[in-house]
Amino acid sequence: AKLSCFFLSGEPATSCGMPCSDGGESGNQSPAHIEADDLPATFQVSARYALSGEPICTVQAPSTLSVARLRQSIAIASGCHAPLRLSLDGQLIPGAASLREAGLNDGVCVDVLRHANQRLATASTDMTVKIWCCQTGDCLMTLTGHENQVMSICFSPDGQLLASSSTDHTAKIWCGETGECLATLQGHQSAVNAVRFSGDGRLLATASHDRTARLWSATTGSYIRSLLGHQRQVHSVHFAPDSWRIATSSDDGTAKIWDTRDGQCIMELLGHRGPIYSAQFSPNGRWVLTASSDHSAALWNSQTGELERQLRG
Repeated sequence: AKLSCFFLSGEPATSCGMPCSDGGESGNQSPAHIEADDLPATFQVSARYALSGEPICTVQAPSTLSVARLRQSIAIASGCHAPLRLSLDGQLIPGAASLREAGLNDGVCVDVLRHANQRLATASTDMTVKIWCCQTGDCLMTLTGHENQVMSICFSPDGQLLASSSTDHTAKIWCGETGECLATLQGHQSAVNAVRFSGDGRLLATASHDRTARLWSATTGSYIRSLLGHQRQVHSVHFAPDSWRIATSSDDGTAKIWDTRDGQCIMELLGHRGPIYSAQFSPNGRWVLTASSDHSAALWNSQTGELERQLRG
């Protein structure tokens, strides 16, 4: 299967956690026991480390207690200062839910996943997206819903959202913690080749075989505007660090820089002699790097559109 991948670094504590093997999961300490308030309808919930199976604690808690509060109690018992996530039968448990809403019962044992700094997402021709733990290689979630191969994936800057694009003519926005599909973006007339969040997390851009790129609200999934001007399929979209400029590349042999605020093309980068498969801004936004089927890459001044350097070999 053809795969693409995207890394998320420095993940915040509010997004999905995953197991890691360092620190705190070995030793001979006896499990701690925490007594919560003696309220009606209490559950006894046991916790163990997901990797080693070592018991951590047993909590007596009301069924209305939030999963987030349960996590705090387990963190205290384990002495872990890193964010934790809880899993039941291989599925992450949403922090906002109560124990009863999350499907927990009296006597249940939950697996504790320690926070890691990196996740990896893959997109495949099998129509799924998978999220993995970089440290262990474990698959944390499988996202299903696309009706054809998935071409591209991208985490939002804060790691709480994941976007995917597919040859089924749609893009989707997913919750990074639970894997729930939050929105399906419809409107392209052909395969959606690429998807990308803006640096401020407010916009989502898609590139399509239908010769257009589109802008969407990353929070609601609503359509904002189309970027029109390419003569053949658009392969890539990439935001500048300022989040108001965006670069696209196309089979028509051009790359373009657009103003996302009005959808106007600011400049066209001409010089390649074949389709351009990628156009990306440098981290400081001063340059755009393009890659083409003409066996070259090119470095452009993003302010003037001038070709700074052609890379061959």
